[in-house]
Amino acid sequence: MVQKREDGAVDLTDGSINIAILPLAANRSRSSGLDHIGFSAKDDQEQIRRVEFAGGVTEPTRSPYETKFKGPEGIVVDVGRWPGAAALDKD
Repeated sequence: MVQKREDGAVDLTDGSINIAILPLAANRSRSSGLDHIGFSAKDDQEQIRRVEFAGGVTEPTRSPYETKFKGPEGIVVDVGRWPGAAALDKD
């Protein structure tokens, strides 16, 4: 576990993959299940540019670690750098 947030959310990681388990009140979702997916990138600004070029529209977020987008299909994606999660090297 990386951290337990004040709102009850828990961040888990193996050092490369980070999973945030959010209480329904934290992500304001009205149903249970997968709400969105996020990616940590070595060059997050380049990935943000690519998401915008592909039609992603910036969504509001309170997080200092990410930029949140809604894609043309309505899928929500985060791009950023989360504590405890490392970007994968190209090999």
